[in-house]
Amino acid sequence: MRGAGRALALWLIGTGMALAEDPPKKPPPPPEPADAEFLEFLGSVGSDDDGWINYLSQTDPAAAARVAAAKAPPVNGDKKNDKSQNP
Repeated sequence: MRGAGRALALWLIGTGMALAEDPPKKPPPPPEPADAEFLEFLGSVGSDDDGWINYLSQTDPAAAARVAAAKAPPVNGDKKNDKSQNP
């Protein structure tokens, strides 16, 4: 009976800790205002060269993603489909 009482006490303490709420957190400070000069600089940076637009229009993002995925090691540790190791 003594062991059951201890087990019950430990269980009650454990559930009380699990159900306890975190103390209220201090709200984050408000964000700093944007630097107007920096924003103006970012807006002025650009390219008059339309070559990059042509490059982007000719590039297939899905194909690039497939190539990158084929080269990447498996995420879940699946060695069955791992092509980086020799059989």
